[in-house]
Amino acid sequence: MKFNWKRKIAVLKYTLQRGYAWCHLPVLAVIGAGVLKPYFPGIHFWQLVLIALTVFIIVGFIDKKLKLLHEEQSYATEQNPIMMRGLFPKNSKE
Repeated sequence: MKFNWKRKIAVLKYTLQRGYAWCHLPVLAVIGAGVLKPYFPGIHFWQLVLIALTVFIIVGFIDKKLKLLHEEQSYATEQNPIMMRGLFPKNSKE
């Protein structure tokens, strides 16, 4: 099989995005708690972190309930000419 550098870059990008997704939310919760701490002196830092993570989870469930990922994937497929040729070969211009 021929070396496909574009595919290797795409796989690396996807892998990095997945790792980033797993790491950035807890870090954002800590950063957000640090920003909010001066405004809520009576709440412990760790409690603010838990509140931020809880908000992320709630927003994620709302996103899932509204099926926004499905819409995003549909749009991404529509914008990908290779996918559209695979899905609708009769309409293909090639």
